[in-house]
Amino acid sequence: MSTPTRPRPPQGAEARPGPKARKNGPFTRANLVSTLTGGYLPLILATLVMVLPLLWMMISSFKAPNEILSTDLVILPESPSLANYEAAWNSVPIPRFFLNSVIVTSIGASIKVLLAIFTAYALVFVRFPFKRVIFVLILVALMVPPQVSILPNYVLIAGLGGVNTYWGIILPGL
Repeated sequence: MSTPTRPRPPQGAEARPGPKARKNGPFTRANLVSTLTGGYLPLILATLVMVLPLLWMMISSFKAPNEILSTDLVILPESPSLANYEAAWNSVPIPRFFLNSVIVTSIGASIKVLLAIFTAYALVFVRFPFKRVIFVLILVALMVPPQVSILPNYVLIAGLGGVNTYWGIILPGL
């Protein structure tokens, strides 16, 4: 009963397959071509679609207005200048906008983290009825796209008098 019925596979040098024995694998020409065309080529195209407009915008920011509006294709500016940046700095209160962004982001992120910690603790460690139902409702609420709630949030915040206030920006994002 303990005798093997199949012969043992060859060991040592005889076990190694020759160059013709391996027909498909990760480094074959067909696999390489399919990986490049099916994987990397779409990624490279998507990267170019996203990066080229940003690069064009950055290059155009150093051009004079007549160069930007010209019908001739001029890729690099003839005489690069920072006049556009100076005009933007003088016409718009950029430091105030930056401070507003820091305030809204830091307060909003802090409140979101605290609420997430409290919610996770309650859902994991506290026993209460309908815990699974509440968890599923939270997941369903996370699946709703934010674009759906823009108008109802605005109506609610406007009704509470929160238009153009910090809490009117922070509260809908919670």
